Amino acid sequence: MEKRFYHKDTSILYTEISANALRKSDGSVDYFVALVHDVSNRKRAEKLLRESKEHSRLLLEMASDSIVLINPKTGRFVEFNQMAHEHLGYTREEFEKMIISDIEITESSDKVAIHIEKILYQKIGAFQTKHKGKDVEIHDVYVRAKTTCFGGKILLVARWQDFAPTDTEGL
Repeated sequence: MEKRFYHKDTSILYTEISANALRKSDGSVDYFVALVHDVSNRKRAEKLLRESKEHSRLLLEMASDSIVLINPKTGRFVEFNQMAHEHLGYTREEFEKMIISDIEITESSDKVAIHIEKILYQKIGAFQTKHKGKDVEIHDVYVRAKTTCFGGKILLVARWQDFAPTDTEGL
């Protein structure tokens, strides 16, 4: 079992306790043996990890650009912020079922795979492209992508930003 103890300096000591009863020959308890293991450092690390995840989630959701994590092997969206699916008009549930080639209209799925490989192996991760929204509206986007390790897996993290094509006529 886990148990908290309060130290006289007001800090908390987190412990895991394993106990066994040593019995007499008639089956009655003679005495208990307990092993008390200090797990305070682990508990603090778990708390910091939870807080870090919460901070990351808040940053992701507060971003005004679309941010996605993509599995490079399948092209599936592993994680995405609110803006990513709202930007293209898909519900969260629809977006969870999609892969990158479902929205990428300027390249075939084979070319999308080649592009992902360039990001993975050649670190080429800034480009302009077009994404198709649910209402079939075409979005000109600027993408910045790079690799990251998340949960022991290599993923792509990408940021999509709308851009307006530059009008150079008449200059």
